[in-house]
Amino acid sequence: MLARFLSRAFPSMVLSLGLVFGAGQPGFAQDAAKIDPGFREAVEKYLLVQKTPETVREQMSYSVAQQALASIAASGIEITEPMQAIVLDVARSTFGAHFGDIKTLTDIYAPIYAAYFSEKEIREITAFWESPAGRKLVEKMPDLSRDSYMKMQEASAALLPEFQTEVDERLAAAGIVLAPPPPLSAPSAEAPGPDTSK
Repeated sequence: MLARFLSRAFPSMVLSLGLVFGAGQPGFAQDAAKIDPGFREAVEKYLLVQKTPETVREQMSYSVAQQALASIAASGIEITEPMQAIVLDVARSTFGAHFGDIKTLTDIYAPIYAAYFSEKEIREITAFWESPAGRKLVEKMPDLSRDSYMKMQEASAALLPEFQTEVDERLAAAGIVLAPPPPLSAPSAEAPGPDTSK
């Protein structure tokens, strides 16, 4: 049953992943093969210093799992915690494992960086990330992202009543009548992602 829903969601997932990573572009593999070995090594080191494999592994896993679960939910099936755990586990073992591999990521990113940076510049950027300030920035990035996300939610809450009023007025002016919606509330302060706590 799950396969039926995933088969519907899969084409859109492939398209979105292809757009994000350029894997659908002609000559993608050939582009990676044309990269100078020294440049490739510099990009690989940069990605490792940035902890890109770990970050992309989780991002891809959650993104694919969310799309699969959204497809299932759209069919009217209630999503349970065991379903979330199974879908996320499979996403981690497939997409997460593939896109969390440093060689795969270097194949993806090296041609992109080669279009904009020299090997010397990549090494200079990496040197910053290896410095005490750079390492601290990498270490604190999850905290910065979380705190920024929460502050954005707080700031957006004040705009919700004005937004809802204007939408209602403009829809009414256009002759569009909707059933009374529940009041809008600010999105959850928790970062999005399937609940895997159980």
